[in-house]
Amino acid sequence: MQLVLKDKVPVCQILPTYSNFLKLNSCMPQIVLMVAAVVSLSLGLFQDFGQPCPNGEPLVDWVEGVTICVSIVIVVLVGLLNNWQKEKQF
Repeated sequence: MQLVLKDKVPVCQILPTYSNFLKLNSCMPQIVLMVAAVVSLSLGLFQDFGQPCPNGEPLVDWVEGVTICVSIVIVVLVGLLNNWQKEKQF
């Protein structure tokens, strides 16, 4: 049996941002999206800048990879903001 002498509110430790970032990126769909973004971006850049292109065609093959990267950044930022607000609330 433990004797409590003082009433203290336990101090909640806020996790660092990098810890929340790693936790958000540890799920399998997020990892698959990152791999798809790297593959799509590298193939798009190679097709646009690694080979000569016919005249009149725009160099837009890299756009798909950038779009996937931007969507990953948005998902991670929203998750980080949500976790930060939850930790700040308590």
